[in-house]
Amino acid sequence: MQELQHEERQRRAAHPELALRLAIADLVSGCARQYYADHALSDDLARLDAAHALLDAPGQYHSGTRFETASLETVGLLVAAIHPRRDDAIDLDAEDELRREVVDVPSRTILGRSDQESPGELLCWNEATCLLESVTVPFRCASAVSGLGFLGAPDRFGLIDPMVDLARRYEAAPDERGKLDDEIRESATTFVEWFAAERGLVRGAE
Repeated sequence: MQELQHEERQRRAAHPELALRLAIADLVSGCARQYYADHALSDDLARLDAAHALLDAPGQYHSGTRFETASLETVGLLVAAIHPRRDDAIDLDAEDELRREVVDVPSRTILGRSDQESPGELLCWNEATCLLESVTVPFRCASAVSGLGFLGAPDRFGLIDPMVDLARRYEAAPDERGKLDDEIRESATTFVEWFAAERGLVRGAE
């Protein structure tokens, strides 16, 4: 695992043009996991700051897809919803309100809805689509999606359980990682096609 984390840090350092898309990928998946109380709210506020600071950064990679456009819009909408009230976050009620915004805004903006099923589906859609747009790498996708299995998210589209197995094999069998990369991409592609058809979403260029 430490080797894979080191490789991820090296990849980020070697591809500064991906900084914005990676920051948004981190933000959206973090917001989705916030529904499950997986980590502190302050973690996602820090991710929002990082993504917001990069919005106008030069030389960034853009895919021009509707998914990317919605992801970029998410940053601005979260900033508008949260920044005026961040000083109130020490109050528990105010913090709960901020948490609801953190969970709901990305789902409404990217999926067009916010309900009990949307956080898990948003994380899957975000991670699978970022992989297919060459923003992230296969193990990142498998690891992030497999985490939902331990958080009790329903696997309505048959992606979480396969990713749990693929992530486990990826860590245990370094010699098989090339083959596993292909399997992860195949699973992500199948999910994106099924999910887009089911939810009426369009990922491609506008």
